[in-house]
Amino acid sequence: MRQEPEPGKYHGPITNYLLREEIDREARAAATEFADLSDDELLERETELGGP
Repeated sequence: MRQEPEPGKYHGPITNYLLREEIDREARAAATEFADLSDDELLERETELGGP
């Protein structure tokens, strides 16, 4: 029986690749979600999220 990987341990290149793919997918989804917002609306969202 295989053990589940523990957070913080080395998972190897395949796991790292899959994690990067997931982050890329989330970033593309967020970019699509905000694509139709104006600059003012984007600045407002950034302020809500605690941006600079």
